[in-house]
Amino acid sequence: MHDGSGNLFPYIELVRNFTLDQPLYGISVHDPQAYIRTNPETLIQEKAAQYIKALRTIQPEGPYNIGGYCLGGMLAFEMGRQLTAKGEVLGSITAISSFQLPFAVEDEIFILFYLFVKEMSIPSEKVGFAFDDVILMRLFNELMVLKDNDSEKEPMVESVVTVLQQQADYHAILTRYQELKNMAPLERLRLVYEAAHSSLARFSFMKFSEFKDMYATYKVSLTATMLYQPIPYPAPLTVLRPSGWEYIPNNADFWNRIATRGFDLFDIPGNHRTCLEYPQVISLIEYLHSAVRNQ
Repeated sequence: MHDGSGNLFPYIELVRNFTLDQPLYGISVHDPQAYIRTNPETLIQEKAAQYIKALRTIQPEGPYNIGGYCLGGMLAFEMGRQLTAKGEVLGSITAISSFQLPFAVEDEIFILFYLFVKEMSIPSEKVGFAFDDVILMRLFNELMVLKDNDSEKEPMVESVVTVLQQQADYHAILTRYQELKNMAPLERLRLVYEAAHSSLARFSFMKFSEFKDMYATYKVSLTATMLYQPIPYPAPLTVLRPSGWEYIPNNADFWNRIATRGFDLFDIPGNHRTCLEYPQVISLIEYLHSAVRNQ
């Protein structure tokens, strides 16, 4: 299943190195505007229902082996729930580096120049946001705690500035943050587009309008993952968690709440971005093979 950007880009190395003797299909977002207009509160449920229809045109009956990376893991889980409710047989559900943020990310600068740039592997120096990863992760964790514990849920834009002003280590980030904040939204997005377009082959063919839709898709997906309220069910679930986890210390808690018969948890090489890159993807593929064989 597609990731939060609506694409199948993350699976390139998985497809190249996949050796299991069975077909491998991918579902991506084909109508970005319709996706962007979908209510984030029900997006995962609605898209799962649509994707089940697409899946059944290829394979009318189970058992189904469904998996996905990031948002795709939640889509796979929800598809499994809906298929189970219809009486279908599941083979396996696999969630790869899939998690639910425990707080709302609302700040445009933080979403675009930290989360989006990072997850798309766009060189941060090309957008003027190349700060020490340790400092950025500390900032992320401080913002996470602030939002998670703040009963009044102040807008995150205020939270970011408040935290950045508190420590000398954040002075350079605050300066750049304010520069970016003074730019028009389309100007900021074009800066990121030009960095992606000139640095990464997969973006070299993409028009700015397409990149704009992809970013809008990503933002809607990000909100959808935070608002998703899954119905627990006994999924045949395997969770593959990157050993270099960056965001949430124990993302298995999310799956513990909704996978009623438990699940298999494996740590895989890499972090949220690199776990699907070569050579880390080889270990991931071995776990996929095991999940399918053990169904």
